[in-house]
Amino acid sequence: MTILRLDTRTRRLVAAILSGAMISNAAGMHPWWPIAWIAVTPLLAAAFIASPRETVRLAVVTAVIGCLSTTGYYFEVAGPIVALLAPVGRAVELVVAVSLARRAVVQWRHWLSIFVYPALTAGFDMLESSFSGHGSAASFAQSQMNAIAVIQIAALAGTSGVVFTVNLFASALAVAWHQRAEWSPFRTGYRLAGVLVFAALAFGFVRVVAAPREPGVPIGLVVVDTPVKVQAGSIDTAPWTTYKNAIDDAARRGARIVVLPEKIAPLTPTEASPLRRALASVAKLDQIYLLVGVTIAARIATRIALGC
Repeated sequence: MTILRLDTRTRRLVAAILSGAMISNAAGMHPWWPIAWIAVTPLLAAAFIASPRETVRLAVVTAVIGCLSTTGYYFEVAGPIVALLAPVGRAVELVVAVSLARRAVVQWRHWLSIFVYPALTAGFDMLESSFSGHGSAASFAQSQMNAIAVIQIAALAGTSGVVFTVNLFASALAVAWHQRAEWSPFRTGYRLAGVLVFAALAFGFVRVVAAPREPGVPIGLVVVDTPVKVQAGSIDTAPWTTYKNAIDDAARRGARIVVLPEKIAPLTPTEASPLRRALASVAKLDQIYLLVGVTIAARIATRIALGC
């Protein structure tokens, strides 16, 4: 047990780095979903022992490391400003959530303090999803994309419900570690947290098992690696010529719905109309439904999907 003690600044820094590494995996393009459930536990456990100022530093370290897996992606698709601002925003959120959770657990010492961190992170997720132009694309709930039963929680409470459930488990573990010598004051909180997490997972599992079995519809996903903001205003230019061949191939293999990525290319309204008609002709010849994502460059840039 001695090796797990967080009684020195070095050990607490290691805990923050460990949390950052786990958050980086959970927030990355190919997350291992179970790691999100314990990602913030080392940071919280360290914060409960650290001073308020040290807690801020630890949260910043965790946030910066946690953004490493997505910085390159943001730099490519959104530019250097967004790539630099994303870690700043995450750091602010984490500093606020961890600092208030620390204060509740250390000073309030009530079993309800277990719920402070998950409630705050769920609140931040709701605000971000409501006001961000990208919706819930950056939500920590995306870490559970491969956990079918877990993401069913979103049917009741959206991505914020998923974030709350995952972080409630992590918070309860951290508080249990901090209070390992004295369980009594937080026993009710542990029980309630366990019931809520179990109920959420049970709901998801039952929903998946009880889902009606409908006849399957073959769906083809076609992805071509194209440069960001590629100029492709005509069906006769790349990448559309490549996409057309791939769409035809997916239809020959039996796909009845073919889906292409979002924001394939920026188009002017003048370019969008003929391209839509050309893609509709491709869909008609292949006897499929075709969903294509592009960016319409107008006075106010918006994203639309060309449904054919």
